[in-house]
Order: sequence, then C-alpha cells, then structure tokens
Amino acid sequence: FALASLAAIASANMPHMYEAEANTGSDVVISQVSGFENFIMLENDTYADPNPVKTASTEKFNVGGIWNVPNVDLDNVVFECKLAGVVAYHTAYDCTGASDSNDYGQCPKPSGDIGEEWLASFGFDVPGFAPPFLYEVTVTGYSSAGASVFQLAAAFTI
Repeated sequence: FALASLAAIASANMPHMYEAEANTGSDVVISQVSGFENFIMLENDTYADPNPVKTASTEKFNVGGIWNVPNVDLDNVVFECKLAGVVAYHTAYDCTGASDSNDYGQCPKPSGDIGEEWLASFGFDVPGFAPPFLYEVTVTGYSSAGASVFQLAAAFTI
C-alpha cells in the first residue's frame, strides 16, 4: 500500500507535455462603419473567404452593396490589415477601370446608376504562422479627391 501511494505521488508530480487545443480562430463579421449616404453594404454579398481565416492561405473579403448616389466617384479602395494595432498589410485597388485587377481581387468601376448593385473582392496572404493577436481590417473606398466614400471593418483572431 505504501509503495502504491508513493508511486501515485511521484506520478502526479512528474512533468508532462501540455497539449494546447487547436486555435480555430473567430468568425469574421464585416460591418459598414461609414458612407451610408453613398453605399449600403449587403450582408449576403459581403463575407470573408475562408471564414474563419486560415493560415497559409489567401484571405478574400468579398464586398457587395447598392449605390445610393448617381455617378459615384470611386477612384480606389484601400484594404488595410493591422496586427495588434500595427499596419501589417496595406494596398490600394484601382476602381476606375484604368488598370488591370490586382492579383488579390477586383474593384470594378461603378456604372453610375442609383440602385446599382456593386460587387468587388479584396484580399491578402495569411502566412503559415500568424500570431494569435487581434487582426483589424478596414476596406475604405476613396473618391478621386481623396474623400472617404465608404468604410467597412472587421476584427478577428486567427
């Protein structure tokens, strides 16, 4: 009995490997934060793919909505990702039709009609190892004068 008790105590105090549970991340929810007078985001057309974000892949933010103004001046859309508050990715997509699509998405020129449905996609590569911090993404449309036309935002962990 004494020997069995001693063995149980020794076994309980032996170091052992901690096995972390897989980090499945959090679902990405994209919300419109400004520009409602110009553009209304449609939730069914606006989503992250894949969702939740996966490491070692290209993450795409698909954006869809309806224009509220005629002849909208959408010059470019800036896709920015901050990691723990520091800019980790920043790129601008031409939306005038003057240049080819970016490898990570497309930003078509709006036709100019009120009520036009507009669909675009923006993305970035997620490295094989992504630190488990808060990722904050903004997708901001700008006019040729540099004024914000709309802004969408999402925050998630990987």
